[in-house]
Amino acid sequence: MNGMAMSATQQRISEQVGTKPAIYLHKPTNRRASLVYEVAGACELEGIDGSSIYAMRVDLDNPEVWEQIP
Repeated sequence: MNGMAMSATQQRISEQVGTKPAIYLHKPTNRRASLVYEVAGACELEGIDGSSIYAMRVDLDNPEVWEQIP
């Protein structure tokens, strides 16, 4: 942060979110999206165009439909 120390709240958020979002490829549509929010197995992903894509965690873990890109 340009020499500035992070507050305790910022540090907790960074630890929870991580520094690099998970990127997924939706195989049927060939769309890439980053995971921005997950709660109780429901996930919100954001496409490159800014649109929201919703999926359940069990769907994201299905390798026939979704692929996590390293």
